[in-house]
Amino acid sequence: DILVQADLSTVFEREFDVALTKREGMILYGGKDIVKDMPINSGVIFSRNRKFWQDCHDVCERGPEAIQRWFGDQLSIALIYKSGRYKVLELPCDKFNYTPASEDEDVSSRYVLHFKGPRKEWMKRRVA
Repeated sequence: DILVQADLSTVFEREFDVALTKREGMILYGGKDIVKDMPINSGVIFSRNRKFWQDCHDVCERGPEAIQRWFGDQLSIALIYKSGRYKVLELPCDKFNYTPASEDEDVSSRYVLHFKGPRKEWMKRRVA
């Protein structure tokens, strides 16, 4: 559910084990700010180190089944990200993992669009 709109080779010119798209501000979900626990949006990630993913998997697998089914990926990624064991390149969601607010929004300055939920229909019309 992502659409790449720009050349991303400059990301890979930089040094990192994993490049993660970091949320900014506050995002309310169920009355709670999810950015505190899940600062990373897992919709767009660049990776060079498989061990990072094994560590995320191990953390997620140890969690309750309800967490594994919903938000487990983002909670696990956040824990490993915060551990400091990997060289992480932080990329702003605003450019590299942007979710349009409306179908006709001007998104020409965004590198990667992320069509979450009902926005997936917008993606179909954008690439048609």
